[in-house]
Amino acid sequence: MMIRSYRWKPAGDQEEAQTWLATYHPIYVSNKVPLLGPGGSQEIWAGRIFVLSQTSCAHAELVRGATAVSGRAVDHFALQVVMGGFVEMHHHGGTVTARAGDLLLLDLQAPVRLIRGTDNGPSADLTLWIPRASLPAKFADLTARHGTLAKAAAPGASVVSAALQAMLAQVHLVTAAEMDEIASGIALLAVQILTLEARRNSAVEPSDSLPLDSFVIISRYIENHLAAKDLSADSLVKTFGLSRASLYRLFEPTGGVASYIRARRLARVQQEITAGGLGNRRIAPIAYRYGFRSIPAFNRAFKSTYGQTPREALTAKRSSLPSPAGSSHALGQLAQWLLDVS
Repeated sequence: MMIRSYRWKPAGDQEEAQTWLATYHPIYVSNKVPLLGPGGSQEIWAGRIFVLSQTSCAHAELVRGATAVSGRAVDHFALQVVMGGFVEMHHHGGTVTARAGDLLLLDLQAPVRLIRGTDNGPSADLTLWIPRASLPAKFADLTARHGTLAKAAAPGASVVSAALQAMLAQVHLVTAAEMDEIASGIALLAVQILTLEARRNSAVEPSDSLPLDSFVIISRYIENHLAAKDLSADSLVKTFGLSRASLYRLFEPTGGVASYIRARRLARVQQEITAGGLGNRRIAPIAYRYGFRSIPAFNRAFKSTYGQTPREALTAKRSSLPSPAGSSHALGQLAQWLLDVS
């Protein structure tokens, strides 16, 4: 297998900012048009088990919410080295700001909002994307480490940064199989360093909020009980012994508990009706199974989220047919290759 590559730089047309943003769709979405500046660019490489990206802009806001992947199985984590400017990361554990040389861990199974901006230079990053399945079992659950920041001066952070930059320099000089081995080694090193950094910080910094682990546990419970008729804030409060205020605070970044449950149910229905093999089965029973009592309300919510009615989604079989060029629902290059290396 050859290492695939993609390169994009502004050509001067008015749609270039949207083109830059579309590369991320639907991994990240945004209602704000990014400001590229003179150095705006994107370069992406993909092997068998990794994707490596290098991007630059003046300012951008990238959001990953409960329905960002539209039901697709994107289960990866990202190791991001900030090469210039800053990246402000808002997640359930709070807010962290990474600057040049800092290392961030992002888990695509957790919501996040990233704000990129200039700081004596454009916002630039070098990011290694690895599927969770490629990691040893003891590192498989990284969601609790989502948002971990290792400052440039932290032990080992500079080693990971140097390793990723060396990987970038070698990307066209070694075989795809060799690059896969290099990516795997760097990922393990980075995860170990970030895990140590998280433990070190938790030992010296008291927490005044619910731990991210609570969100991980509850969100997984929700995922496993989407068909439960009584799944609600009330049932979660009783099951986990939380106060209603604590539960609401935990899910506030996702738009609230009810919104999160509805989004995950919509994603599950969308996944089932576009997976193929549905034949002449009716969509309504699937919606009822996942807690939607009103079909008109379900249809409106589905179209609002996915840009088409459930019947249109079934007819088009969007999971197996390529999206039309320029479609707001087309998979960006990053998303395509992340799915390839899943």
